[in-house]
This record gives sequence, C-alpha cells and structure tokens, in this order.
Amino acid sequence: MERFVGIDEHGAFADAWQDPSSPAIARRLADEGIELAEGQSTEVCLALADWIATAVIQLARGVLLLFDYGAPAGELYDPARRPDGTIRAFARHRLADAVYAHIGRQDLTAHVDLTAVDAAARGAGLTEIGRTSQTEFLMGNRIEERLRAAQADPATTLEGYAQLRSALVRLIDPAGMGGFHVLAYGRRWPDGRPLAGFAYRAPGR
Repeated sequence: MERFVGIDEHGAFADAWQDPSSPAIARRLADEGIELAEGQSTEVCLALADWIATAVIQLARGVLLLFDYGAPAGELYDPARRPDGTIRAFARHRLADAVYAHIGRQDLTAHVDLTAVDAAARGAGLTEIGRTSQTEFLMGNRIEERLRAAQADPATTLEGYAQLRSALVRLIDPAGMGGFHVLAYGRRWPDGRPLAGFAYRAPGR
C-alpha cells in the first residue's frame, strides 16, 4: 500500500493508505533486492533518476558532487533498524515524528537511498570518482587552514570568529552534519590523483 495525505473526521491532515500509484515503486525495491516486512513502512524516491539525469544533461566533462544523509538500500530498508522508515519533520531546530503537527512551519525530510543514487548516476553515463564523509571531505579541503586564516585576519572580529568556528564545528561533527555522505561522479574525468576531499582519511580509518 502507498501512503497518501487525506483528511480525517476533524478536518485535519491524516494518513490515507491506498493501492500504489505506480508499479515503479515495487520495481525499485525488487531491483535492489528489498522485500519489506509485514507492517513496515518506508520511502521510495522515484524522482531521483530524472533529477540526476537533468543535473548532468549539459555536463560534457566534469563532476557531480552530492552531499546528503542516507544509506545503501540494504541498510536503509532494514526492518529491524527502520521499521517506520526515515521520514521526519524538522521544526524549530528539532526533529519530530509528527509530520502533520506544524503544517507550513516545518520541513519534511527522509534519508537518501544511496544504492538508487549509484544506479541513477551509472544510468546517466557517469562513473564514481569517490565517496567519503563530510568531515573528511572538508578536512581534505583544508577547512582548518581557512579557519586559521580568518583568525589571523585583522578584519575578523571576535564575534565573527566565534560564529565561524561554531559553524565549522557543526559541519565536521561526525555525530552530526559531519556524518553526511559526500559522493562524486564524473564524466570524462581523468584518472590520477583523487580530489583533495577524497584523499584525506581520519586517523584510525
């Protein structure tokens, strides 16, 4: 069954379960070897392949660089770890499960199927260049040096430096945004040394 948005007896938004709107939903899961458990709910983004194809339609030579949170299909659709999927509401800097609680005042978000991303990139004629975490990607691009340069700049105020440093900490925190996946796919991209963001590895990795 597919979840649609309906109206309950009180006039509020509510889940409405109906037959799937497209056989492509089942095909996607089958292509990835996924069989949902009884009672499990999850998300399938059918727009992904068209989005990637459109993003690179005019790319004769270059790189598609993607930052997002997600997981390979086998992990993303694991019924033991995610029996209710990954859709969440984000309001007032907090995550919540109640997706109809603050209509118009919250963002809805769900994890990306990285297996589907790989398939879409290959389908668009791209080859994988690298993958890493946002922490390692930013460290590989010498983000710490940029922070030190800002600190040494006479034009940088104490308040400005504190804000910059706080923002950087959030971006590279492995338990937070630093855990985002960074994927690079190229077209006619030469072999050789990896891009700086993919060459760095954190100590212990």
